[in-house]
Amino acid sequence: MAETEVSDDPIEAAKVMTYSAEENTWNSRDAKIRVNRVMYATGSRNGCIVLKEEGTEDIRLLKKRTDIQESTENVFDGVQRQALGDLTLKLFCQTAPPKCHARFLQCAAYQLSHRPNTPTVRVEDKVDGEYSRTPLSLEPNSSLPEDVKAAHVFAAFQYFSYDQSDKGMVFFSAYKVGKFWTEPTIFSTDEELGGESNLGEKGMAAWADAFASKYSPILMVDKQELMGMEAQTVIGLMDDKRLFDDEADQEEQDKAEVDKSPNEAATRLEYVPGDGNWAQDMVTIKVSKTMFARGERYGCILMKDMTDDDKVLVLKKRIDVSMSNEDILDLVQRQSMANSDALEFCTRAPQSCKPGFLKCVAYQLTNRPNLPVVFVEPLSKSAKFAKKKVSIHPASKSREDVREAHRFAAFQYYSWRQSLKKKLWHSALQVAGKWAEPLLFSADQELGGSENQGVEGIRQWEATFKDVYCPLLDVKADRIMKTDGAEMIQLFKAKGLFGDAPERKPVDLTRSQQGIRETSPAP
Repeated sequence: MAETEVSDDPIEAAKVMTYSAEENTWNSRDAKIRVNRVMYATGSRNGCIVLKEEGTEDIRLLKKRTDIQESTENVFDGVQRQALGDLTLKLFCQTAPPKCHARFLQCAAYQLSHRPNTPTVRVEDKVDGEYSRTPLSLEPNSSLPEDVKAAHVFAAFQYFSYDQSDKGMVFFSAYKVGKFWTEPTIFSTDEELGGESNLGEKGMAAWADAFASKYSPILMVDKQELMGMEAQTVIGLMDDKRLFDDEADQEEQDKAEVDKSPNEAATRLEYVPGDGNWAQDMVTIKVSKTMFARGERYGCILMKDMTDDDKVLVLKKRIDVSMSNEDILDLVQRQSMANSDALEFCTRAPQSCKPGFLKCVAYQLTNRPNLPVVFVEPLSKSAKFAKKKVSIHPASKSREDVREAHRFAAFQYYSWRQSLKKKLWHSALQVAGKWAEPLLFSADQELGGSENQGVEGIRQWEATFKDVYCPLLDVKADRIMKTDGAEMIQLFKAKGLFGDAPERKPVDLTRSQQGIRETSPAP
């Protein structure tokens, strides 16, 4: 629909109310507006209707909730939150580097004076181009570089709001529309601020713990020390780690960093699951002299294999325990075997469930004392830092973590059945949309290393799988573990556990004597 069509709609009176966050006051004025009769765009929560104020050329969007009847109080609260967010973001931009700068869309409440019950609606500026929203929060919406960068920028803004309010408030989430942000939610100790979504001190404490857990290893700062720092210091540390850089800029800087190191000889060891053998190659590598990230278990160091297309890799070094060469080779073997099983699983799984493991290779540093063996994985902007455990139990109650647990459980079951119930991938880590560092339980005690709990561990998982999936899949306990692997994948898909819409069979509601036709439920 063309925007100019709004000129054909009737003029009506409205009262426009805006909130000044600087003065903590509401201002109102009268206006004449035209409101289109049809939706410009619709989403899961809001419908957008084109609105134009007489005497201006600006096109705005009236936001109408389509899932619930929104109260006038909630409309005013949303406008107030957005104005407060815009003020806080302006102050943040005075501290943050230009690559972090953003703005909240201008927002106002319009009272439609001539309509029944004089409804009050939320109106904001229209963004040029296609209207699409991307969630913003501490965790990226996806592993795409632009989403990872957006999450780092928003996390810096969150910490700024937390610090500037003397730990009394944090902007928990928002949406990104084009270059702008909109619809923020607030957690605050002030119960009158933030509306129904304000989870108060409990929500703020959970956010602070999540922020510290994510950024302590990245910034290599103790959690308690990190949460006591001034916002300017934290933003500076994040910028030093190039978290706000675009992927292309960061890749070039990574290459320049590792190129400072001298060449050294190494033997590359890659496990080939199909052959059950190790492929060995003599190569030349460069290893950075400093860690770029540090967690509770691993330190991460940039590395380049000069024979592998000049790609920057990440060398993983255990810092909590001493890891023997045998343990490292066992880890590389496990990850290669798990990836082989995942590739087979993907031949049966739907498009919405195509997991894979990061490629993992061992290198023996032949120029160094004691010829140490290290394990190396690919490096991407998102893979550098964010890690989350994945198993049959979701890491949290979020929709994304629950779906990931279902994907992993389906993979567990399929590979368990394919191994004739003798092998189980118990858990792994989720990194940048892939899995890594799998834990293996196997009847073969030579596999899986010291953490292999063997047949007993497999039996415990079987009991857990029954408890979780008998009710979800509506399958009896005496039958579920006899189900074929490919059939189990279809059961998961039919119930919508991979994120697809659940499959529904047409329902015959024919009642000829009442004139009711045969029909099927809407999708």
